[in-house]
Amino acid sequence: MARTLVLLMCALTLTTGLWASGSGEPPNKKATVTWWAPNFNDPRSDTLAAKFMKDNPNITIDVQKTVSAGLQDKILVAIQSGTTPDIIDGQLGWVVSYAATGQLSALDEGIARSKSIVPSDFVPGAWSGMKYNGKIYGIPYRAESHAFLYNKNMYRDAGLDPNTPPKTWTDLLQNARKLTKATGDKPVYGLGICGGGEVGNMITLLMGFIWMNGGDVVSSDYKRITINEPAAVEAVKFYTDLLTTYKVAPPSTLQNDGTAMRNLFIQGSIAQFQQGSYAIAPIHKDAPGIELGFGPIPAPVGKKPASVLGGWAYIIPKAAPSGNAAWSFVDWLSQTDNMAYYTDTFPATNAAMKNARFSNPEFKAFLDMTPYARLTPPLKGWVQMTSVIFKEVQAIMLGQKDTQKAMDDAAAQMTPLL
Repeated sequence: MARTLVLLMCALTLTTGLWASGSGEPPNKKATVTWWAPNFNDPRSDTLAAKFMKDNPNITIDVQKTVSAGLQDKILVAIQSGTTPDIIDGQLGWVVSYAATGQLSALDEGIARSKSIVPSDFVPGAWSGMKYNGKIYGIPYRAESHAFLYNKNMYRDAGLDPNTPPKTWTDLLQNARKLTKATGDKPVYGLGICGGGEVGNMITLLMGFIWMNGGDVVSSDYKRITINEPAAVEAVKFYTDLLTTYKVAPPSTLQNDGTAMRNLFIQGSIAQFQQGSYAIAPIHKDAPGIELGFGPIPAPVGKKPASVLGGWAYIIPKAAPSGNAAWSFVDWLSQTDNMAYYTDTFPATNAAMKNARFSNPEFKAFLDMTPYARLTPPLKGWVQMTSVIFKEVQAIMLGQKDTQKAMDDAAAQMTPLL
């Protein structure tokens, strides 16, 4: 009986060990927490780590910077292998897929004890996107929608009204054609789109095109892939035609992710594009002469705009070597002031959104788009599905397949992942 009692106590310790400090109080023993933080949050991640370590000398935060290209697959491989960091910053739309592997820690017990994390204060879509099988597997710290950005000076030069951004796909194409000057020493293209680089950048743009055209990649009951049905195919065709048929997007589109697209805008090589509010600061810094215009994302005639609810969250793998200390740090990072400081767009809570830095009038178009933003489908195979979509859309752009064939092939590959 004594031996049985010991075994039961050991099992209980293994089950609840991560939440021994669920109140947010750091564990007493020394620990090193490895944190995979995106390089675009540099140096804010280092600053927060240093501040936490000053107040918690028993915990060392080892900040390891990740890059966007290939990140979703890198995280998936890490958590499936069991060789993981303690904390990972991942996109909101990835969390369910990772949770479905069974290799993430559910955070509900820690949340229940936390004084920093108030579920009702989070952007509803961001918080609901952390739920899998009734449990929470991530803590959002950033939530945003894209909007439309354009160069007002280029609009004037092309005879366009600089105060009237395009509202429909028809307007968008007409403006892009007038803005495109593909000859000469410095070609200029009317529109930037993503066709390469980090998978999530293309998916973020493309999903909005599909949704606003009345399509989706999966049925509402999540039982049938629908990316090869007419509304979705039509949207994918319009997106890829911008490069292949209309030629208003630059030839480098097949290599361009969001950062490359923004850099082309800064260089004056494209006149307009879609992105988050994080684009504003680098544009002003590197190209102060550009007069920026903002607007909603253009939609098909008679339809409403749509975009992906973007953002990032903290997740803790089950195999985290220092899970106890990791939760203490995540709990601390989720405090209002820390969340407001860390995000380079908008925070995921209403309390953090009240910080003065988010009152910039240039943010209005992005905030106005938020009601039209939604999460990507909460599918366990979503991360793998995005790679399939990415590959098939590239095949269209390369002229290897027509749109219907590519989307039929995508559906065939995605169906076993449901």
